Amino acid sequence: MKKLRCIIFLHVLLVWHTSSYGQLAIDRTTRFINLGVGFHGPAYHSGWHPAYLAGADFGILPNTTVGLTGSYYRYKITDSHKYSSYSAGGRASYYFNSILGRENKKLNYYAGMGVSYSSFSYSGLISKRGKVFVPGHIGARRMFGKNFGAFAEVGFNDVGAVKFGLTARL
Repeated sequence: MKKLRCIIFLHVLLVWHTSSYGQLAIDRTTRFINLGVGFHGPAYHSGWHPAYLAGADFGILPNTTVGLTGSYYRYKITDSHKYSSYSAGGRASYYFNSILGRENKKLNYYAGMGVSYSSFSYSGLISKRGKVFVPGHIGARRMFGKNFGAFAEVGFNDVGAVKFGLTARL
């Protein structure tokens, strides 16, 4: 069964990479809206319970975007014990396709850093006023059409070590 899953995963990955051509230009007119989930976040201790996120990225220079991001996580441990947290911040990303020599119309690779504020509470008993931290991310965005796609990121960030979701290009 594991071999079958591995073969299916590799097939999907191969089709994903070879079905594209041209270049998805990142410039001053680029705008992305992102909705997704994150797992295993440093601010969330989420395990397999997802944190929800929303964000927007705006092109400012060729291959460079800046954006805003926000997230929320709530987990009911027992009837009387609940954990919740949120974060909000800004970020910048650089798109590496031209450096990597991967001119691709639908798939972009990027990395970046930001500044975020995070706060949490536990059953209303413990409330941390919050902290400012510097998240980093490495990711890929795959467009399935001109204005719709998906993204995946790994890194130390406000939502989790792993996050993924849907993206719309405006």
